[in-house]
Amino acid sequence: MTKYVNAFLGTASQPGSTHPGNTSPAATLPFGMVSFGPDTDIDHEYFSSGSGYHYPSNKINWFSMARISGPGCRSGGTVPMMPSVNDEQLESDKNLVMRGAGPTFDHANEAASPGYYKVRTDDNITTEITATTRSGFMRLTYPDATKAILVVDGTQTNSMDGIAATISQDPADANGFFGKTRNKFNCGGEYDAYFYIKVGTPYASAPRIIANGGVLVLNFDLSKAAGGKALVKIGLSYVDAENARKNLEAENPGFDFDGTRKKADAEWNTQLNLIQVEDTAATTDALKQFYSAFYRVMSGPSVFSDVDGSYMGMDKLRHQTDSYTNAAGKLVQREQYTTFSIWDTYRSLGSMHAWLFRDRAADMAQSLVNDAAQCGAFPHWSDANVDDVPMEGDHAPMLLASLQAFGATRYDTAAALGFMRRAAFGPTSDRPEWPACNGNPAFGRNQAGTAQGNLPDYLRLGYVPEGGDIQGIHTGSLTIEGANRDFAIGSYITAIGSIATDEDRKNASVLLKRGENWSKLFNTGTKVLGVKDDAGNWASPSQDDGYHEGTAAQYLWAIPHDLARISDALGGSAAAVQRLDKLFTVTSTTNAARKSPAGLALNASRLNSGENGATFYMGNEPAFAAPWAYNWAGRPSRTQFVLPQIMSATFSSKPEGLPGNDDVGATSGWYVWASMGLYPMIPGVPGLTLSTPQFSKITVQLAEGKRLVISRDKAAPFVKALKVNGADWGSTWLPLASVQGGGTLDFDVTDAPTTWGEGSAPPSGAGADFSKTP
Repeated sequence: MTKYVNAFLGTASQPGSTHPGNTSPAATLPFGMVSFGPDTDIDHEYFSSGSGYHYPSNKINWFSMARISGPGCRSGGTVPMMPSVNDEQLESDKNLVMRGAGPTFDHANEAASPGYYKVRTDDNITTEITATTRSGFMRLTYPDATKAILVVDGTQTNSMDGIAATISQDPADANGFFGKTRNKFNCGGEYDAYFYIKVGTPYASAPRIIANGGVLVLNFDLSKAAGGKALVKIGLSYVDAENARKNLEAENPGFDFDGTRKKADAEWNTQLNLIQVEDTAATTDALKQFYSAFYRVMSGPSVFSDVDGSYMGMDKLRHQTDSYTNAAGKLVQREQYTTFSIWDTYRSLGSMHAWLFRDRAADMAQSLVNDAAQCGAFPHWSDANVDDVPMEGDHAPMLLASLQAFGATRYDTAAALGFMRRAAFGPTSDRPEWPACNGNPAFGRNQAGTAQGNLPDYLRLGYVPEGGDIQGIHTGSLTIEGANRDFAIGSYITAIGSIATDEDRKNASVLLKRGENWSKLFNTGTKVLGVKDDAGNWASPSQDDGYHEGTAAQYLWAIPHDLARISDALGGSAAAVQRLDKLFTVTSTTNAARKSPAGLALNASRLNSGENGATFYMGNEPAFAAPWAYNWAGRPSRTQFVLPQIMSATFSSKPEGLPGNDDVGATSGWYVWASMGLYPMIPGVPGLTLSTPQFSKITVQLAEGKRLVISRDKAAPFVKALKVNGADWGSTWLPLASVQGGGTLDFDVTDAPTTWGEGSAPPSGAGADFSKTP
């Protein structure tokens, strides 16, 4: 399946788009610590180079070991390296070959596939890169065997320079070098990173360490090198340099570059085959879009612990993961994970991880619990062992609830519940402080120098008011996030059974009801969301229109657990359909709109309107649920109509093929779900809403060898009938229990809109039974 992955997809902006995908062609493994690849010229705006790579650039600053895939803030550049033929570097005490001095290149001389990257720069040096989970491997071909130089610079990254880095030769191995540097996510704080370099090529002259010990200069003797190529391996750790060495030795002890690359390709093939698409009519582009999206689903969270299970915690202390016995009776060491872009991924990506990668997802859940134990509350956006807060809500409870709901249950649920109680209700008798992770309030921003954030106001009023002393808060979207979180925690308590106490179960009812708090900001006169002051009066928003990276019109459909109540508030199902049609610019061009696809139209150019737009914005996560909301409004055929239009208009197999930041696989995950005709609509609820699959047959490999086979009888957009495990199914809601152990979904489709699913509305709201079947 790796042949269908375009590693450059998402590395450029779409014409007129506000944000690029910010992905990277770097070599990495599924959920790998290392993402080893090129960092291009970064003099342009930071939001167009979040991963360090921007396709329109034609200059490489350096190659580096780690980056985040798809973020809206700059990342990466950890341990910059650059091969060079500039022999002045052999005498200089400065780095002469990076940033502005880096080589140019042509994309015609560049290639990438899962686990592999290659480029011939315009100085005629060919750089090849592959990776293991915690190490990178570089093979360098120089045009002049007498000028074969490699510079490793720990003093700078994509976000920092002037770092007090250290590099020293291994006293036990002249071909080894220990190193320490620092880095940061441009939206957050700094952390230490360690590396160990192992050289597999003889030196032409002794290695030099310059720039106060932070830069290493290697000069290779290619006359003594196998094949005339230089080989260099690098292990990475966030604990210490000795652990970096151990990671390298454990994962890549030899110098077989081609063998390492083949192992990486095989691992990717194994994981990509978890979803097998069969469609003789599918174009190569369609398969590339799908498998490139599924590839990026595995870009994070990323492994943070070393091969021995050690990692640096949120408390800046060294910790050790525990072990468990797997289904085969084997003792397995847990892995600690980081790179939790939770505001982006809680909506649907966590559910996919739990469904397809159950053991990994359970370790991800335990990682969040570990983080909370070390810093005081669940993190918001974790990079390494730093909690960043680029967004305003409390999202981890929703992610954890979805991991639990979709089968990742092997973690400390009791501890997780304890942190959720505090997240939902504030201080407890044994923890009198307001919940915060290293001073970052769990909910909202710091207020008056405390870590209470906006939670006191939210608990008092049921919404976050305008007019407080906290600056930069989007009070409307923060209220929506609070309602979503409350409903997810209530669902979580219901799901964990006997672990919950009687008081917890009472609290669950309260929290499910608090999921209606969005209604406190719904103006029943104008039928739109707004913001209020402390006294309950409608107010002017201090930030945008009160909604973060979106508008009130877009956020109305970002409350997926209560869509029936939203329809009622709008005036009923017909009014809800009308409002959705406005969002998607759907118009009926004839009176036969319900009978003929020619009777429906939309403006495809307005399906990615941006965070200030009045229409649909595919490029950001608050919009993800909106296309499926028609299912709750009683018009499933509209979902079936708009989804392929969105996929066609805002996605492609080109470098500009993503509608916005991929955000560690969140946007790509939405595309994979939509392709399968499934969507985990409600965070924390074990169920899927349905639409037309985009391929004739899709086989999903689930845990314990189970398989779900999704098929349609022909290529057509509208569902006429559905059988689930051989039985007729008339609802757009599918309880996960129906297919968690495998099964079949057989769609009978047609070219014209139908009434299928209209008579069995999906469950919704505090009193809903989400296990209900039609």
